[in-house]
Amino acid sequence: MRSIPVDSPRDQEHQMTTHAVFNGVGFAAHDPDIWYPVGQSLGTRATAWRSRFATTGFLVEPDADGNDRVINFESRIEKYAIEALAMDPSIATVIEQAPCVEYYDHNGEWHRHTFDCLAIGTDGLRTAGAIKHSKRAAKSGIYETVRSIAAQIDRSIADRVVVMTELDFSSAERANAELVHEVRRHPVPAHDALVRGVVAEIIGSVTVRTIADASGLPAADGFRAVVRALADGVLRLSSPGSRIDHETRVRRA
Repeated sequence: MRSIPVDSPRDQEHQMTTHAVFNGVGFAAHDPDIWYPVGQSLGTRATAWRSRFATTGFLVEPDADGNDRVINFESRIEKYAIEALAMDPSIATVIEQAPCVEYYDHNGEWHRHTFDCLAIGTDGLRTAGAIKHSKRAAKSGIYETVRSIAAQIDRSIADRVVVMTELDFSSAERANAELVHEVRRHPVPAHDALVRGVVAEIIGSVTVRTIADASGLPAADGFRAVVRALADGVLRLSSPGSRIDHETRVRRA
């Protein structure tokens, strides 16, 4: 991730206030046994659904409170980035097509730019991301644009701005993000409770298969519950960056 910081972070009180505004879709708490309507996109502009050259679509991802919300994407790389950010335990909320900012370029001309995503961390740190394919990033002038914005952006909008390409995500990270997105779509609280009980007794590093077998669940159900435990930060990979499968070694977080 090519980060271009924007001065120093705001004070902690301001961070937490901003986080509370964007976190969630209006429900105080999430009960897995109750159906909740899916929250709508928080993007600041409409998604361009029609494209001859890009993949467009939407994901449904849980926010920090466990409430599902629609997140639209306008390219496959945006999809990878959103899934990866949604899996990161340090990220509380991801908002696509945000924020929209105004800035002056090096010639003094006024412009408006909408970032591809805004990631709000559990610590309140706000990162605005421009997501481009590496082969097009340099020619598009996005690096110059982001540098100009970084020098002018109000810290109430973002603490830093970054440019992300597919090179920032390994094949394992992309596979893990898609796997997590899939298993999160069908949570089974009873299965998750069994796996968490096993995890509480773990000492050192074990394989995903070991935990799934110890849970007493069918192999597929146990595997999916272990992946959800990884996604929820109950477990962590023993070797960061490894691809999640039955033989992947994990440890208690």
